[in-house]
Amino acid sequence: MKKKGLKEPLIEPVGLKSHMLIRVSLDVEEEDWFGISFRMAEPGYQSRSASEAAEMQKQEKQDNRSSMWHPLKALRQMYRVKKEAGQEKRRRRAEALEQEKLLAEREERIGRTEEAIGRLLRDIKALAEEERDCCCVYENKVRKALLAAEKCVLSFLWQKYFDFPEFTDYAGSFWVKLLMPQAVWPHFVILGTAPCLYAVLEEAAHRMKSLRWIVPEEDCTDELLEFVEDFYTEYGLAIALQPLTGKAAWKRFRLSAPLPVNILDFTGEMQGTMSEIAETSVWLDMLSSEEKRRRIAGRNSGIVYVSLKEKWKYAQRRCNRPVLP
Repeated sequence: MKKKGLKEPLIEPVGLKSHMLIRVSLDVEEEDWFGISFRMAEPGYQSRSASEAAEMQKQEKQDNRSSMWHPLKALRQMYRVKKEAGQEKRRRRAEALEQEKLLAEREERIGRTEEAIGRLLRDIKALAEEERDCCCVYENKVRKALLAAEKCVLSFLWQKYFDFPEFTDYAGSFWVKLLMPQAVWPHFVILGTAPCLYAVLEEAAHRMKSLRWIVPEEDCTDELLEFVEDFYTEYGLAIALQPLTGKAAWKRFRLSAPLPVNILDFTGEMQGTMSEIAETSVWLDMLSSEEKRRRIAGRNSGIVYVSLKEKWKYAQRRCNRPVLP
């Protein structure tokens, strides 16, 4: 995650009993690693611009015409042109030397950064003990700096060493169940669907007083409809199923909840409104969208936002020997 003011990566191993989290704070920008920039500096020496050169040639022609019948003036003009040519040659040579110096300094910065990234990887491997199940999770700003186009030096160096896959299993059963204890209210609303939902809902059925399920019409499969029917038979709770139609269904959707609810959001959608949701409601963003987190926080709506990224961001040390799921 991004953290300004650091001099080097801050590594925090956090044992969460069920899995190992190694949290790394970085002060990085595009082409900038802890204040070390890879952008090429402009040389202090500058050769004449095209406009300056053209103006000089124009002046020379005028001088030549005016001195055509004055041999002494012509001689002085010749010496002046020769002197300026020597100055331009020295200027170009100085510029070339400075350019060479700047390139050497840049290569030295790149070498120091590569060494630091390699050292960071070794430290992480020593904590993880095995790489088999390692994945990377990035904040958006960090991802932009480290996973940019290949032509970026910092991105190239990072991906050279950190070739771990990026974590994508936010809606997996194990990770969704980690967030469910945050659902403190007896009223539930589900947005979208996921393969793990049937098992998750059955585990939480004993504490539900109501359950609304909003889902695109194309996801209202026979399997889902059969589950809704069986859920009522097994647990005595009728699921209020609300299919949405059309490509812009989520954009038009308005969620209303006069009582505090737990919202299980599997959509990743940024459309719709949340202005009619009761304060202290809990929004479980199962896909950990940073844009959605900022949107909910910016509305000052009193909604409690929960996601796996947020859980990892503020997790505290729990044990010394955690295991992977």
